[in-house]
Amino acid sequence: MTTLKQAVLGLILLCSIGCSGTGERMSTWMGVEHGTLINELGQPHRAYQGQFGLVQSWYRNPDNPGCTDDFIVNSGVVISFASDCGVFGGSGVPTYEP
Repeated sequence: MTTLKQAVLGLILLCSIGCSGTGERMSTWMGVEHGTLINELGQPHRAYQGQFGLVQSWYRNPDNPGCTDDFIVNSGVVISFASDCGVFGGSGVPTYEP
């Protein structure tokens, strides 16, 4: 196998592992009550009313804002999540452990 093919396969593997780790960890918040989200993560750095509910965002590093973890709250519970922290952002994903 050529070095280029190995590099491409390695990159694909790392991307799939990183992305799945983020989604898997953030999914622990699904169905969690809004009050619990605030108690665990503190006040959001920004919030706005979106099409599907209240969108709240937290910076991973408030001293150096860059990527955020976002949660949509509707009817008092988390119904969706997203992160723009990139492929390797999975290691710092906030997780909920009851």
